[in-house]
Amino acid sequence: MTRTDGLVVFALALALLIAGGLTGSFLSPDAGVLVAVALAAAALLAAQLASHRVLKARQLRQEDQSRGIEALVGLYATLGLRAPLPATDAWSAQPDLLNLIAETIAERRPRLVVECGSGSSTVVSSYALERIGEGRVVSLDHEAAYAERTRGLLRQHGVESFAEVRHAPLTPTP
Repeated sequence: MTRTDGLVVFALALALLIAGGLTGSFLSPDAGVLVAVALAAAALLAAQLASHRVLKARQLRQEDQSRGIEALVGLYATLGLRAPLPATDAWSAQPDLLNLIAETIAERRPRLVVECGSGSSTVVSSYALERIGEGRVVSLDHEAAYAERTRGLLRQHGVESFAEVRHAPLTPTP
């Protein structure tokens, strides 16, 4: 529970005690105590449920991170990557997707892979094609800087002969 959560629970408990006191002054002192205890128990239960939700969300994030690490380790082991992949972020393919791409190429053995957007997926696809001994990936990227960055990654990994990155700027349509 965060400090803010603690302050909210404290303020709620204080409000409940005041409500119980007011109830006791209107009805009987025993009724006021019962109301205060019941409201305090409800507040504690609500705080406990909120803490549980926070902990569950944290656990799910950690499980996602663990799956990502496992997928990344699998990629390095399966494909024998010769250089590090760039860090994955919100805009790039995550390790579990990269692993799926490599597995799909190994199973289906395509001669041509076409992708929109370039980066880690282009590198992984190139490694997977190299591993099966044939094929080519053509990657279209609307950003010239990303296309060039991917070309550099392909050279760094030594798989540029299995890939072609084309700059394909997006243009508005009428």
